Amino acid sequence: MEGDIKRFLAVEMDYHTSTLLHPEKLFGTLKKVPASTFISPSDLNTMDKLELTIEPTDDSGESPARVTDSTAQPVETSEGKVIDMDALTIYFEPLGGIGSEIFASIRDLFLAEAEELMATILKAIAEQDPEQVEFAAHSLKSSSASLGATSLPTLCMKLEQSGCAKAIIQPEKGAQLQAEMEKLKKALSVL
Repeated sequence: MEGDIKRFLAVEMDYHTSTLLHPEKLFGTLKKVPASTFISPSDLNTMDKLELTIEPTDDSGESPARVTDSTAQPVETSEGKVIDMDALTIYFEPLGGIGSEIFASIRDLFLAEAEELMATILKAIAEQDPEQVEFAAHSLKSSSASLGATSLPTLCMKLEQSGCAKAIIQPEKGAQLQAEMEKLKKALSVL
């Protein structure tokens, strides 16, 4: 959101990167952070491994991030595409692809945090607390977009805008949000 960087830096954060995952920006930001703030001193010599490189590991010379699974099914429901696999592949290719442990960890973290954000949004809608709707919807919008979600970020953006405008949000918007989240959880479970 506009003003995020200034607001975060004003509360003594040293660095900022958007919640939408762009690996090259994330690694660029991480390289600015003194290593001793997030790893133990004994691991300082591993900092040079943060480069965005993927080494070939199979007989064909292809990196695992570029190997495609010909049996993979599109992640869709009868209502349409739930996950944009092209976007998901682009986001996670530098990190080892969607078959990597990193992806699995990020997916699991997202699912855990999304439950909390959903609860916050639904409670805020019930209590007509537009500020809480705005902030929680913003977080869910960005994090779900990082996992290639198609409809959920759009719905979250509308909720965020309604919250920002201090508009009354109808309870059925919460039901729509829950339905979209269930579709995304189901789609992520097969990856």
